[in-house]
Amino acid sequence: MTHKFWHAQWDRPNGTPRAELDALETSFWKTLGGIALAITLLVALGGAIWFLGNDPLVWVVSGIALLVTTSVGGLVWLSRKG
Repeated sequence: MTHKFWHAQWDRPNGTPRAELDALETSFWKTLGGIALAITLLVALGGAIWFLGNDPLVWVVSGIALLVTTSVGGLVWLSRKG
């Protein structure tokens, strides 16, 4: 979904200002990038747990990482919601 494609398909629907469409497109790509990054980090964390399975330190670090990830994700979601 390139910039030209976006405007070719939805060029100012209902008189929407072009800047608003640009902001929407930027927000879409940032959100998609954030989701991809989160999935990549969780897969990496899962791989670490899989390979280092029974080491208690891995479980402690992964638990803290998941707590931080969900907390930051929740704060970002709340800040964007309002």
